[in-house]
Amino acid sequence: MEIDLLDKFQGTLLGVAIGDTLGHPFEGKLRTEIHSCFKDFGDFIQENNHLFKTYTDDTQLTIHIAKAIIQGNGFNTQIFVKEYVNWLDDPPIGPG
Repeated sequence: MEIDLLDKFQGTLLGVAIGDTLGHPFEGKLRTEIHSCFKDFGDFIQENNHLFKTYTDDTQLTIHIAKAIIQGNGFNTQIFVKEYVNWLDDPPIGPG
């Protein structure tokens, strides 16, 4: 089975979004804090279920970079800057 470049591109974007969403609840926590969450992970999931439905500005920026690459058929400085500015104004998350 041959995987074409578009499939790889889409898979990469999906991987970024999934990893970002799953990692979001642990962002900024110390290793010891993260380990304590996994001692009783079932309770942690129930108490923080809403956190696993949220992607962050990392995914948002990745989407805007992907749009710039697609629009520019590769890297194009003007399009990249335009998409970066669009990201700055992209609700609900934006830079942070």
